[in-house]
Amino acid sequence: MVKQEFEKTKKILSIFMIIYCFLILATISMALCYGKTEIEVTIPVPTLAPIPINETRNYQDSQWLTTYIADSLVVGNDMKYLGTALINTNFTSANNDFTSASTYANTLYKDSQKAMNNSNLYNVSSDLQSTKDEYQLEMLQAQSAAVYIYYGIEAYKKGNIEAGDSEMKQAIQNITSVTEHANRAANLLKAYKSKH
Repeated sequence: MVKQEFEKTKKILSIFMIIYCFLILATISMALCYGKTEIEVTIPVPTLAPIPINETRNYQDSQWLTTYIADSLVVGNDMKYLGTALINTNFTSANNDFTSASTYANTLYKDSQKAMNNSNLYNVSSDLQSTKDEYQLEMLQAQSAAVYIYYGIEAYKKGNIEAGDSEMKQAIQNITSVTEHANRAANLLKAYKSKH
């Protein structure tokens, strides 16, 4: 019974991560089509400077969108790799190797924090502010999901299936929230694109 419940939880978590990856790709394609100027994405993202206080009236929509695209790709890939690692982990085996899943959870945590930090460097117009806010919430929820997955793995390592399942269920709730915020950001970006 516990094994079946865990397998169900694992599949749900993986499905949400896959859906999120597709959503990120759709949102990025909208951002790439936006506006009056072409956006060129280069990875790695260049080092960003903080906004000088005397330039708060100068909006940096284009620069924020470029960073948004680059960081969304990174976080989307982290979630894809984490989902694959979770699918490929045999949680019911006595010889579990959680290394990949733990590594990708840690990477997701760091990259979502970096995405939030990068986003905070830019002052965007009021037309784009709601999109930026949803993106921040999306990254915050991705970071929370990474934490719950990490602690779930730690519980499984100790043989505490009940605690591990509880952490993974919370991670699923966070991934659901990630998807909701990403959908809202995509809709807001679409509205922004139609105005510019």
